[in-house]
Amino acid sequence: MSTKNISYATKLVIVDIIKEVFPRCFNQLPLKNIEYPFAVYEIEIFDNHPGNILNLIIDLWDNKKNQLTFQNLADDLVEKLDYISNSDNNKTVHLNGIIKYNRDIPTQEEDLIRIQLQGEYNLYKSY
Repeated sequence: MSTKNISYATKLVIVDIIKEVFPRCFNQLPLKNIEYPFAVYEIEIFDNHPGNILNLIIDLWDNKKNQLTFQNLADDLVEKLDYISNSDNNKTVHLNGIIKYNRDIPTQEEDLIRIQLQGEYNLYKSY
């Protein structure tokens, strides 16, 4: 399997995990009555060294201010990613890096939260 295919397959796995972490709000505008008070706005994946290092950036729109602190949000995200990725033998993603986040200039209704995940991953997927 070529490096390009590994990278692409990894992206598919990561996006699948994100969809599980953020049910019903993947790539949609903020919705009401969902598990999290924000919606995934954009996902970028950078493979610094395919098969080893993962740099995942998620942009979130916060539409219920002050309900969750950014640190609690980040910790919860890492916990759920670890649980989901390790519960399936075909998808193993180890995020051992710290999450970094920042707030861009807020609009009247919502803030843009950028969360950066850095870690190592191993991909075992059978076709």
